[in-house]
Amino acid sequence: MMVTFVSQCEKKALNRTRRVLDAFANRIGDNTWQTVITEEGLVAVKTLLRKTATKNTAVACHWIRSRSRSELIWIVGNRRRFNAEGVVPVNWTKNNLIHHDWEKGWRLTEIIAIASAIAGLFHDLGKANDLFQDKLNIEIKSKKFEPYRHEWISLRLFQAFVDGRDDQVWLEQLSNVDERLEKYILQKIVMDNPQSNEFNNPFNMLPEFAKLVAWLIVSHHRLPVYPKQGQVEPSLDYINDWLSQFFDDAWNSVNSRNHEWEERSLKANWSFSNGTPMISKTWQKKANELSKRALSCQGLIDVDWFRQPFVMHLSRLVLMLADHHYSAKDVQAHWQDSNYQAYANTDKQNQLKQKLDEHNVGVSQHAFEFSLKLRRLREELPPLTDNKTLAKGPKEDQEPWQTKAYQAAQQFQSQVKEQGFFGINMASTGKGKTLANARIMYGLADELEGCRFSVALGLRTLTLQTGEALQERLSLDKTEIATLIGSQAIMRLNQIMQAKENDDNPFAMRGSESLDMGLDDDGFDVFYETELYEGQLEKWFQNNQKAKKLLHAPILVSTIDHLTPATEGVRGGRQIVPMLRLLTSDLVLDEPDEFDLNDLPALTRLVNWAGMLGAKVLLSTATMPPALAYALFEAYQEGRKAFNSAASHLEVQKPIICAWFDEFSTQFSEQQNLQSFIKAHDEFIQKRITKLNQDNLVFRKAKLLKIVTTNEVSPLNTISEAIRYGMVALHQNHHQQHESCKKISIGLVRMANINPLVAVARLLYENPAPENYRIHYCVYHSQYPLAQRAFIESRLDQALNRKDNRAIWSIPEIQHALSNCPEQNQLFVVLATSVSEVGRDHDYDWAIAEPSSIRSIIQIAGRIQRHRKQKPGTENFYILAKNYNALKCKEISYEKPGFEAKNRKLTSHDLHDILQESQFSAPNAIPSIQRPKRWAETSPFSNLVTLEQIAYRQKMFEHVVEKGPACLWWKNQVTWCAEVQRKQPFRASVLDQGYCLYLNEEDAEPVWQIKNENIYPIEYKEVTDIIDIDLKPVLGNQSWFAFDVKEQYGHLAEQLDKPLKYISHCFGEIRLTDYGNETIKWCYSPLLGVFREIK
Repeated sequence: MMVTFVSQCEKKALNRTRRVLDAFANRIGDNTWQTVITEEGLVAVKTLLRKTATKNTAVACHWIRSRSRSELIWIVGNRRRFNAEGVVPVNWTKNNLIHHDWEKGWRLTEIIAIASAIAGLFHDLGKANDLFQDKLNIEIKSKKFEPYRHEWISLRLFQAFVDGRDDQVWLEQLSNVDERLEKYILQKIVMDNPQSNEFNNPFNMLPEFAKLVAWLIVSHHRLPVYPKQGQVEPSLDYINDWLSQFFDDAWNSVNSRNHEWEERSLKANWSFSNGTPMISKTWQKKANELSKRALSCQGLIDVDWFRQPFVMHLSRLVLMLADHHYSAKDVQAHWQDSNYQAYANTDKQNQLKQKLDEHNVGVSQHAFEFSLKLRRLREELPPLTDNKTLAKGPKEDQEPWQTKAYQAAQQFQSQVKEQGFFGINMASTGKGKTLANARIMYGLADELEGCRFSVALGLRTLTLQTGEALQERLSLDKTEIATLIGSQAIMRLNQIMQAKENDDNPFAMRGSESLDMGLDDDGFDVFYETELYEGQLEKWFQNNQKAKKLLHAPILVSTIDHLTPATEGVRGGRQIVPMLRLLTSDLVLDEPDEFDLNDLPALTRLVNWAGMLGAKVLLSTATMPPALAYALFEAYQEGRKAFNSAASHLEVQKPIICAWFDEFSTQFSEQQNLQSFIKAHDEFIQKRITKLNQDNLVFRKAKLLKIVTTNEVSPLNTISEAIRYGMVALHQNHHQQHESCKKISIGLVRMANINPLVAVARLLYENPAPENYRIHYCVYHSQYPLAQRAFIESRLDQALNRKDNRAIWSIPEIQHALSNCPEQNQLFVVLATSVSEVGRDHDYDWAIAEPSSIRSIIQIAGRIQRHRKQKPGTENFYILAKNYNALKCKEISYEKPGFEAKNRKLTSHDLHDILQESQFSAPNAIPSIQRPKRWAETSPFSNLVTLEQIAYRQKMFEHVVEKGPACLWWKNQVTWCAEVQRKQPFRASVLDQGYCLYLNEEDAEPVWQIKNENIYPIEYKEVTDIIDIDLKPVLGNQSWFAFDVKEQYGHLAEQLDKPLKYISHCFGEIRLTDYGNETIKWCYSPLLGVFREIK
């Protein structure tokens, strides 16, 4: 193909672009090139240009299609240098904009700038206390934390400054600060004491704007949260009174209650030998400037800013960002008063660094500047543009519904920009939702601004898979999509739930907690290629490569863990990057209903935050429960209202643009409130159900497998015998026959929990297979060393990719079985937990499931005939009528996983009694998406489907839930604190302990080591609490494939050029539940993983 490149670059970008294009094409003008090039070569040119692209880059590529026609292929850089056809303008028209107009950005930008700047001026005044100053001095041995944190002291100083006056008066006073006023303030300050039973609540004494500034001061490191010290927690009945009636110093400074403090320390905590920065001339000058700004700003006074979450949290964001940015800078002497001697922080060598007056003035100045530039950040970041695959669909596109969805989305581009967008893609499994989601978001995006979105997934194993799929299917290069591998530690996200503060981190000891952003130490990598960052991104995150990659990429694929800190992060620094990502890109939430029921409130908070930050949101799942859809819409709508109120000049709130997509139709409509949304959603669902019922292509047929229990046979033996019978019956009816006449089938046996699964697997291994049968077992669950689990998954991925019906005969293990095993029937059986349900693109011939919920039944059914789509003559899916817990006669059987609970019980635990035949005989999404007829039914429930749907409704909307429903977040004023997050944590988990399967030399035997993470560097010690089990399969049974530790570790060591010690610690790790003082004996077998024996 012959192409022409036209460059409109400026400054340094001109030479960088010339170097790239000169290497590939002939320069036929000063800024024009032409050449004949292959598609691969053109991709390489675009990739190289994007790697070095800045705001001054602008290159258009035209394909010469004929003598009379050319076609614009792509533009790299500033699209405004060309029109839609890639033509360079020959004339310009300029508007003379008054500086104040563009400076304001959002409608309330000026309020955000002033609030964050004034808070910045006061935010660290409390560091002037003698105890904090001693902490910074390496020559003085002292505790590395204080009874009252510096931001609490700062809050009390600000309270004394305001002194009960209204906003107009104290803002006027801000222009006239001197030593006399400071002396008065230090006399008026409220000095808290742990022994006092009286508490002076600062927020009850402040006018509205001062209240906002005070909150910014006290929350700039962490949101206030109840310390949970054995006392009665704040009641949900008084949720809107938490701030006025329950809030106290312990919500910020729990150390004042956790430790015995000498009177000397308490006195030093409230003493200021060096004075406060209020006596600094530079501080006073900045205060005078901000006073004039504030008093001239219209609409600042007499507004309840706690009802404006956009203003609250954008102000907090820029304050945290300015604090982070300025703390990392070198000393700026021009913001210091040479007569003022208190310090704010130290450097890496623990030497005194920034003066305290300088630090407060610098943070104030940067907060003001950042507020004005935040609105324009998205314009500086690269969008996804000129993607022919997204616009026209891939060449091999077999799903025309995707193109219809894309074209419909294009019609609403201008409306969604002003009104917001909330969509649900409910196309069936295997219909290409991942690609459709990208095309929908591309269609909704403004053509000039381009498309930017984040794909948030629930499973870590899915991120790389989804990232690679998008990159390949959309013909993206590595400068257009970033993929995060790994997950932030769960404990990071749940620090908020712990009563004990951890101030012994290196940043706190240096007085620079704002430097801690939680990105460099959380064990994840960002796969994204670009070389140059500039503008605000480079300025704000100069030394943080991960942050720059996360924010720069047009498309980001990650687990949801990397975005939830926007609302869930305990420390403010951890909220900065995810909030900026939501502010500068849209959100695709993949399989939101796959999360645990207790994680869903956090999910609604994320969607609410996306709406508040102006993002469009698309949910993608074939099995969306009605109550979850309703809640996520209302959460988004309330967030969008906050965004519109603060960002636009609209006097009346416009309705949200909503859309529903599936393989049958696309439906767009405007929704003003929850009631109208429910009506529209239910109408779409009813149409979808009608279409699904009309579909004659049924690839999964199911039946319940009756289980008879007796006192003579244990529940485990009962289950294993039922599974053995089921495997043989299913194999007989659903197999492939080799030319040698041997029969092969691959089946899945799913059980709810690891320990019962392993117990059943051992029984199957230890009982002979039927005559003329060879059964190859693979036990698959989460408790394997990392390298072994990766090995199992890679082999299963290979064997269960059955898009080519004959590919099965080329699988090494199957070839070996055909050649070396004389039995006529060769069964390959995966014995797995819920890890097999989602995230794996696997195709089985048949399946057997221990039930835990209707959702899991639907998900397992989706793994049968997933690729080949052959209609079965008989049932290819057996469901045990009872699960292990029911066989043990447990009162609550369908839980962990499942939806049954103390306040949601079933009338029976036999599926014959609690499922209608239509709900399982041909498993599809209908039970999950259909609103139950008996929506008001109460416990005990006679139907499993009804139980699950009502469980979602209760968790989303009803106060019968112990920790309150998800809607507390958007129906009440609670975003000022992290108390709701503490009560409704995301991915709450028990403590766990790290171990590794250690191999030091290739001829040695592997041993288990325990990982001591409480010291640095981390230590490993050999342990005996993991016992090796020698499993010997009996006649007719064998393992599908064997994992050889020495072989796999040796291979990894060779590939990575690392010693075996490194390989063991990195790839031999496993995390097991820590049961505290309870003595636990774990068992391990290469065939079974790590487990606990059931007695």
